[in-house]
Amino acid sequence: MATLLAQGDGPGALAAYRKGLAIAEALAARDPANTEWQRDLSVSFDRIGNVLVAQGDGPGALAAYRKGLAIRQALAARYPANANWQRDLIVSNVKLGRGPGRLRRAWRLPRPCGSRASWRRAMPG
Repeated sequence: MATLLAQGDGPGALAAYRKGLAIAEALAARDPANTEWQRDLSVSFDRIGNVLVAQGDGPGALAAYRKGLAIRQALAARYPANANWQRDLIVSNVKLGRGPGRLRRAWRLPRPCGSRASWRRAMPG
């Protein structure tokens, strides 16, 4: 699927990822306690979000990323000592928090304050 996207076939990549999502949803629904299947489902939402960002569909990407985030929040809350679930939670939050990058452009948001450098200087941490 990444190959389809790299070749400029966004619709093909999106269709392939959505087929994968359907499989992941069926598996996760069959066994909700299976954390690997839950994680696979969250990854499917992230991949769909990535394609939607590339296609300029910010609202669609945001919706997909939020679905993935909800799954990852549940996994991280249920297993706080699991470093992998915590890292996945960080990844989701970073994807949702990308103001100056691709998501900002996809959502057609104005730059928050001057140049990218000034925006980064204004951010805490």
